[in-house]
Amino acid sequence: LMDACGRGLQPAEVIYNPMSFDLPPRAEPSLRALLGVPEGTPVIGTACRIVREKKPEAFVRVMCSVLRERPDAHAAVMGAGRPELEAAIRAIAAADPAGARVHFLGYRPDAPRLVGELNCFLMTSWTEGLPTALLEAMRAHVPVALMEGNCGLKDIATLNAEEGPLAVVVPQGDEEALARGVVDTLAHPDAAKARAERAYAAAKQRYSIDLAAEKLEALYRRVLQEETQR
Repeated sequence: LMDACGRGLQPAEVIYNPMSFDLPPRAEPSLRALLGVPEGTPVIGTACRIVREKKPEAFVRVMCSVLRERPDAHAAVMGAGRPELEAAIRAIAAADPAGARVHFLGYRPDAPRLVGELNCFLMTSWTEGLPTALLEAMRAHVPVALMEGNCGLKDIATLNAEEGPLAVVVPQGDEEALARGVVDTLAHPDAAKARAERAYAAAKQRYSIDLAAEKLEALYRRVLQEETQR
């Protein structure tokens, strides 16, 4: 039945939502100035809405686990959302010995710029449409660590498998593995930088505005040509 329904149709082509790969201008204050820590301090972090699908409790637990291993490091959470979830993740940090070094910055319109100052960007979402914040980290040549997930996260995992390693990718829900991956990222900056450079090149090749424009133009031309031939 599926073959019959699809007979005569061309294979589907995916055109991803594009993003600009021009870096936002640097401005003050720097991320570390906002956190009140010296320049050069290792900082891990994330930027997202504080909602269920982002699994915010998980990323705070992972952050605390990493900070226990790295007493010189700090973590930044950029984003706002559901008040009960914000209260829950603050409570998780408050109950952890390393939680005082988890900084909750709230909504930041300059988050894309601040993400570029991280030593590692982490994502625990179980589903994403287009993981924009993750791509913004890749655009800024920041090493990334994430859990496998649905939709757009599957695309990132596939990209990692085909052209990587581009990122630390662990099974969904494996907080221990993600924490180990972030600790390893901080411990081996040269290897992390190499992954980040590959991630930038691969993401730009797939998600750039120029590529999306070319594909859309080609699609429109093909459709118009087919219409004129009918």
